[in-house]
Amino acid sequence: RPLADDQKLGAWSPLDILIPKPAVVRRAGADGHGCPVGVPFFRADAQMKCPSSSPRRHRNSGRYVAFYLTMSCVPAVDDCEEVCANCGKCGSDIIKLKNCTACRLVKYCGVDCQRAHRKQHKKACKQRAAELKDEQLYSQGHERPERDFCSICTLPIPLPMGDHAVFEARIQLPSTNSGLKHFHGELGLQADTQKGVELLTEAAELGSIQALFNLGAAYDTGEGVQQDEAKAIHFYEKAAMQGHVMSRNNLGISEAKKGNYDRAVRHLLISAKMGHENSIGAIKEMFVTGVATKEQYAEALKGYQNAVEEMKSHDRDEAKRLGY
Repeated sequence: RPLADDQKLGAWSPLDILIPKPAVVRRAGADGHGCPVGVPFFRADAQMKCPSSSPRRHRNSGRYVAFYLTMSCVPAVDDCEEVCANCGKCGSDIIKLKNCTACRLVKYCGVDCQRAHRKQHKKACKQRAAELKDEQLYSQGHERPERDFCSICTLPIPLPMGDHAVFEARIQLPSTNSGLKHFHGELGLQADTQKGVELLTEAAELGSIQALFNLGAAYDTGEGVQQDEAKAIHFYEKAAMQGHVMSRNNLGISEAKKGNYDRAVRHLLISAKMGHENSIGAIKEMFVTGVATKEQYAEALKGYQNAVEEMKSHDRDEAKRLGY
């Protein structure tokens, strides 16, 4: 349609034109319109989309409107929900896109694209992967496992405290029991730490949370094995996410030693609310030194008291009085 001389750019958009006729493109300059050679002319009654760069509009005899493009036109894809982060291919029944297994933020059409995009994606990938790991670590293991409840009265069993609790006494699987006996050389067995670690590892693979904790404690203290903090944290985390209270406490203490007080408090709050006395003591000390808030200490204290009340019973008090 003809444009008035006083019409301003932006007052009219070709998106308003919906007459379904194909666009006609021809070179300018040869037809005397004075535009640079190569400027495309589109029929004003054709349906089209503007490129992302701002177009410059010209008026001619009224039949055509020209757009000066500063970038190449590419087909716009409106219904593409997933694209390859490297090449931009649209996912379909033919092209199957797969998530980045570490961060799940982006998708790729193949291994080659994933490798090509690795350098650009690496930083964001590591950051998101750490966030996902923390979400899992702090959201799981808030309840003690079934083995921590008495099969007769169904109440939670009081937690072992003190230095002797580094290696728990309560066990389930034979391989856990044998592993500890070989580890410490008990019941007349010659101390064999290598055999002990092998048996504890087997028990952990069979699902023993206890064995995970014992392996973590071994690598944490260096007792019988070469001290390895990374391995200790690995086993503690796996046990803590399954509800192991002492593993959760040890993670909190480890983070506090590194100066990561926010992370330490998050761990210790969980173990304190599950009834761990050492955890409430650690949070109190952090509160006194100013690295934990009054609200965090109050929350931990209330949660600890509730957990202790759940473990109380008349029969247990009577047994304790009689020395059992």
